[in-house]
Amino acid sequence: MKWYVIISTGLLLFCMACDNSSLIFSDDYTTENDRSTKRLDLSLNEGVNFYLIKDFIYGSEIQIDSVEMEDEPIISYHEIVAYDSTNHLFQLNFDANSFYTGDINYDQKGFVLMLDNEIINYGLFWSPTHSNIVDGVVLTFAFTDTLYGSCIELIEAYPSSKFSTKQVNLNDERLISRLATDGKLRSLVSAPKSDSGPEPLPGYLDTIYYYNEIFNIENQGVYGKWKLTSISGGITGGGYEPDFDYLEFIPYGIYQFVRADSLLEFGRVAIAEQTDDDLRITLKVDNSSTSFFSDSEKYIELSKGDVMNLIAPCCDRYNYHFERIE
Repeated sequence: MKWYVIISTGLLLFCMACDNSSLIFSDDYTTENDRSTKRLDLSLNEGVNFYLIKDFIYGSEIQIDSVEMEDEPIISYHEIVAYDSTNHLFQLNFDANSFYTGDINYDQKGFVLMLDNEIINYGLFWSPTHSNIVDGVVLTFAFTDTLYGSCIELIEAYPSSKFSTKQVNLNDERLISRLATDGKLRSLVSAPKSDSGPEPLPGYLDTIYYYNEIFNIENQGVYGKWKLTSISGGITGGGYEPDFDYLEFIPYGIYQFVRADSLLEFGRVAIAEQTDDDLRITLKVDNSSTSFFSDSEKYIELSKGDVMNLIAPCCDRYNYHFERIE
């Protein structure tokens, strides 16, 4: 069996010359389009979607410039809960094992991974029960301890990346940017426990919402750990008894509510307004977090660096007052 690597401008494509039991990839373009931004004249769902290749026969050659996909995605963006870029895991909102064991078996079917109408990657659905080696991208069932049944794994080769003879980029920067912007980029595998000290709070660790700073320089003092001192406002004006201890802001644009060292909620900070005079934010709870803080739209007021107030933008809502501790 012989394998060949074909590297084109901005997009890594690969092919393999072998018997008819293997998939053959080719890069037989007939246009001068930039392959890194190759677009198909198809009506596709927006976001990150997986499509089956239409009329795909295992072992047949894929002409990437004329590939035909099924009309509807096999995995659509709203079904993707999260992506772990370190372990290349997609968490889905349904039983991922159904691809390989259900009445309609997608094992050894060709797929295309799309961002909007742009090809990001492609390869094979591949059951983890196979014993033969595939030197090419496969999408297989992931055996994870905490999320068993809901994850699929994108790998460079099967049964592991060490069998790959090619340079394959599974974390295309366009894919990562979109997932991060939409709050779907996070760690899905628990870090090993350490005996060197207390465990860090779970949740936001390894989560990326933004790759660049979202706050202006004068507003970056918001980052840190803030102790709740009092609550005011509401219909009576007297607030209510505090029901959490700390609010912490973490670069870039991450927040978490903590009570007695227990994580109540975490998510991303969305800037609603940022001018010389006003900073208004909305706290967007992460899809994998419990929901605790419902009054999520606030103005932030910073005073002398060690006092912070979250002020309600409208009537009969609550205001939260903090002192910096870190």
